[in-house]
Amino acid sequence: MTRSQKGRGAWTIQRRDVDSFYGWVFEGDFVAIQYRGAWTPEEVFGDKNRYRQLNPTILLDGVSVEHYIPTSPIPEHFSELTLRGPCHEVRLGIKMHPTDLLNNRGKQWEIQIAKDMGVAALASLLKAAHLNAF
Repeated sequence: MTRSQKGRGAWTIQRRDVDSFYGWVFEGDFVAIQYRGAWTPEEVFGDKNRYRQLNPTILLDGVSVEHYIPTSPIPEHFSELTLRGPCHEVRLGIKMHPTDLLNNRGKQWEIQIAKDMGVAALASLLKAAHLNAF
C-alpha cells in the first residue's frame, strides 16, 4: 500500500495492485467516451489504437462481415475496399470473394462503431467502493 500526501494533513491511500490492474484493464475504456462521435470511420480504421479500442464492425444487411487492415497485397480470394474521407483514405481487406462482393452491391452496407461500457463501469464502481472502504 502506498500513500501520497495531498495538501496539509490530507492523505490519499492507494492500493497499487488494485489501481494498476483496474486502471490498465478497465479505466482506459472511459477515454473513448470523451471522443464519442468525434472520429470518422476512416480515422478509426486508420489508427491502430482507435481500431483496437473501438473494434469497428462492417455489416452487410445486419450480418457482420470479417475484415482486416491489410499491410500487404490482398489475396485473390478476398476483396479490397477503400474508405475515403476528407483527409485520407484507408484500405480494407474484406474476407469475401470479389464476385460475392459485386453480387451484394444493392444490399445495405454499414459500419458500426460501438463500445459496451457496462463491464468497465461496474468494475470501476467496485474499485471505487473498495478503495472507499479504507
